[in-house]
Amino acid sequence: MKIRTLLFSMLIAAAVLSATAVLLALLLKNQLEIAEDAGARSLHGQALATELIDSSESLTAFARNFTATGDDRYRRYYQQTLDMRNGLHPPPNESLSVYWQLVLAGQRPEPSATNDKDQSLERRMLASGVTLEEFALLKDAQGRSDALAKLEETAMNDLMGRSSSSAAASLAGRAAAISLLYSPEYYDAKASIMEPVALFIQSLNARLSGELDIANDRAAKFSVALILTCILLFVLMGALALEMRRRLASRGGNLLRVVERISAGDLGARARDSGSDEVALLANAFDEMVERLEQSLNEARQKSRELDEQRAHSEKLLHNILPVLIADRLKEGEANIAETFPEVTVMFADIVGFTKLSASMHPQKLVDILNNIFGRFDEMLAEFGLEKIKTIGDCYMVVGGVPERSPIHCQQVARFALAALKTLDEYNRESGQSLQMRMGIHAGTVVAGIVGKQKYSYDLWGDVVNIASRLESTSLPGRIHVASAVRSRLLDDFELEERGQVEIRGLGSTQTFFLIQEKAEWGPASFDDRGVGEK
Repeated sequence: MKIRTLLFSMLIAAAVLSATAVLLALLLKNQLEIAEDAGARSLHGQALATELIDSSESLTAFARNFTATGDDRYRRYYQQTLDMRNGLHPPPNESLSVYWQLVLAGQRPEPSATNDKDQSLERRMLASGVTLEEFALLKDAQGRSDALAKLEETAMNDLMGRSSSSAAASLAGRAAAISLLYSPEYYDAKASIMEPVALFIQSLNARLSGELDIANDRAAKFSVALILTCILLFVLMGALALEMRRRLASRGGNLLRVVERISAGDLGARARDSGSDEVALLANAFDEMVERLEQSLNEARQKSRELDEQRAHSEKLLHNILPVLIADRLKEGEANIAETFPEVTVMFADIVGFTKLSASMHPQKLVDILNNIFGRFDEMLAEFGLEKIKTIGDCYMVVGGVPERSPIHCQQVARFALAALKTLDEYNRESGQSLQMRMGIHAGTVVAGIVGKQKYSYDLWGDVVNIASRLESTSLPGRIHVASAVRSRLLDDFELEERGQVEIRGLGSTQTFFLIQEKAEWGPASFDDRGVGEK
């Protein structure tokens, strides 16, 4: 057989396989783009839900600030937030909570009127590609938020109506407005907004997860077909190389070495034949095919790495929100996690005078102080084997013996509390601040479990939690306040000081104590040097 005929036949087969490989690579790329688009649509839909919740939180904050201060600026911001929903003001580039903090700090101008209905939250919901059922859930959430806004407007209008009369009527109006904004009816209406939002996110994730599974399944099939096609192509090229080696030893041998390198996984190998005969045409066609294959495989690897990074990021976020043991149980499919822990210790710590300090300090500075102090506390948790449950403003809640049970949970919490006071002293020396903390510790039985379906929260319930909070609120600055139940557990290892009878709601008048420090570490330093004051 002539070399031209042989090459012609081989090249036709190679062209078919190359075209098949390119087509499979394009189909693989298309499925990866579909998967990426599904992820983007999921993020966009969740961003709309977050914007709705953020706007509701901003409305609550402005209504409460207006009723508390009477500053008309907060009422104006309240109306502008509503206008953003309706497209009368353009939505900010950042989240609403960040935007309004910047406006309050004077770093952003107030929004200007646009009357662009296409920017309204409802129009953007419709344009986001959600289903009618998902859109209905978002509209339901917005409707509940609007109903809540009517309560807020009622409170603000009541305050404005009475402020024009006597001073006594003005004070009564403020009290009535504040009472309405902190009433059970208000909190029930506030909580109800999350129900359709949670259902929306659940529906959106379920739908887009199904699309993503289909796209990944097809991508896997195309990957297998692409590999098989490449294998067939490599086999064909190998046969051709053997024939050319027999007829054209030098150039054919070079092409064969290239094929062998590519078969070994080196997709950067090229024949680069500069001739103009049939062998050169084959070598050049082969180089082009390998380059397209390498490009397609590189794109596929990049998409795979991005998916792995997103999965790792999601797991990291879950471990930041929940204890590792609880997060692992959720990933294994366990639902409705709730347990009774008969022996745990709960601690509350609160910064003295922080409410007054926050009223006179820039919001960013305030957040920096909390992040610095609580960040140091967070770094200490693993050392003492404890779990942080949550922070509420300037209040820090820690538990020992949950979710990992420990026979020395009370001692662990006590050591943490003492270390936390030392850490706060170190922060004061470094920053020039003079902050102090009150602490309360109680031990006993609690119920612990997961609250929520989409936005999870791990929390504790029981009298132990309530009494620990009340021990903190009745403590003194720089002191760790404990009841007899804690004293009996710590008496062998720690030095405690009797405080006397204290009225504790839930316990009545009871004997309480101050934790000083471990007996083994007792020194001349005394907690009596700490200042005394109230928050």
